[in-house]
Amino acid sequence: MLATGNGTPAVAVAETVEELLALEEIQRREVEADLAKPSNETTAAVQPDIASKVAAIAKTWVNMRAGPSDDARVLMVVPGSADIQAETDCG
Repeated sequence: MLATGNGTPAVAVAETVEELLALEEIQRREVEADLAKPSNETTAAVQPDIASKVAAIAKTWVNMRAGPSDDARVLMVVPGSADIQAETDCG
């Protein structure tokens, strides 16, 4: 053991290969004891609320953008009178 003299815990120092292996084994057991035991419980992933969709028709041409801003990049253009799937609360 290496004494620190300043109130901090002493640290074990290996002087031989055998002591090193013994210290590594002690450390491995301490780490394993700190790890949580695996659970047999089965959990389901949280699913986001998905709004139900209904068949609809686009009234006019619509720019589908990368974000909620008029400055966002246009990803695609939906032509007027196109068949689409819309959320039920879409007006």
